[in-house]
Amino acid sequence: MKISSIVAAFAFVIASVSGANTTTSTGNNKASPLIVGGTVVPANTKTWITGLRVGTDAGSNTICGGTLITNKHILTAAHCVRSYTFTYAAVGTHYYSGTSDGQRIGIAKTTVHPSYDSQTLKYDFAIVELKTAVVSPITPIKLRLTRPTAGTTGTAAGWGATATADFSNELMQVDVPISTDSDCTHAGADIKTQMCAGGVVNKDACFGDSGGPLTIKRISTDVLVGLVSGGSVSCGTDVPSVYAPVSLVGAWINSTVAGSTITWVS
Repeated sequence: MKISSIVAAFAFVIASVSGANTTTSTGNNKASPLIVGGTVVPANTKTWITGLRVGTDAGSNTICGGTLITNKHILTAAHCVRSYTFTYAAVGTHYYSGTSDGQRIGIAKTTVHPSYDSQTLKYDFAIVELKTAVVSPITPIKLRLTRPTAGTTGTAAGWGATATADFSNELMQVDVPISTDSDCTHAGADIKTQMCAGGVVNKDACFGDSGGPLTIKRISTDVLVGLVSGGSVSCGTDVPSVYAPVSLVGAWINSTVAGSTITWVS
């Protein structure tokens, strides 16, 4: 599933990191998700980040990431929900698996963006509807109406592989710069429907689980601007990773979550 010869989808697979590079072992031809050069997210913060899980056990392993955008809806990557049948969303958890924190809620249905292209990963969006609403103190994130400008600092987060393990037991994050259009085109992306961030050696949004958030700060508050979608099969290089920009599909998001409260900011 390639965007180009250097860009692939990020589904969860076993990976190892040597310096800035990864080797992957996959059964579905998708590149491995991991955070390189990142730090642990403090527990009980960024609780809108969600782990999507499969099977009958709500404490099972996280397969893809997502973001709480209303009290009943998770925004994630279409290639995640097309690859796995998720049964639980672990909202606000700090951990890759288990039931020690957060709220684990059953999934009622998923909706994939009608223009999603599995070959190019254009419109790589899906919305997961929960069976019951998330309750306080967890609250949804705000979404950005426009794309951030090049050079803005973005933050990606996830539970993907690290330099020493196949996954991170704790939620990780890494700061990455938003890329220029020319750098994004070089990464194999379509700048009309995709955006890029990263391209800093040994410090990459490379990857955070598929579907996980890319955020920026707005008056000290995290705002969602993109979803982890694709990237180079080598991690931490000067090639940026590819994200699905949420501003592209505002009308579709609003119509899909109609009846629930969602907040957009400029």
